[in-house]
Amino acid sequence: MTSSAALRSMWDFVDEGKTSIQLASMIINTALEQMGKVLAIRSEEESFFSQGALSNKPLFGAVVLTFALQLATIYVPFLNPVFKTEPLSAAELAATILLSAVVFLAVEGEKAVKRSQKRARNAHHSDHAGSQR
Repeated sequence: MTSSAALRSMWDFVDEGKTSIQLASMIINTALEQMGKVLAIRSEEESFFSQGALSNKPLFGAVVLTFALQLATIYVPFLNPVFKTEPLSAAELAATILLSAVVFLAVEGEKAVKRSQKRARNAHHSDHAGSQR
């Protein structure tokens, strides 16, 4: 989803009379999905976990700052009326974070499948080469 489409969806959400809790959850979810995706797609094959979070410090810093600003939109009282949000409970925030992790996990899962397929192809080629000697 593009940024403009995400913003339009959020404003449609407000216009439809959704609660400020739902809007806060949507704001956090949209941002975290994108941050998870950007962390996961740094490599087409190598896992985020094998690369390490700090292997690209500016990117990691941007992700942390974005997350902090997103939290500010729902937990800093004077920002609540500006963004039409209200604080999420710990359970609501945890559910939102877990849901936003789906994109990250899907990308990491796809990379794991690719690595497994590559290992299988390499093993097949080395077995085949060894039997022809």
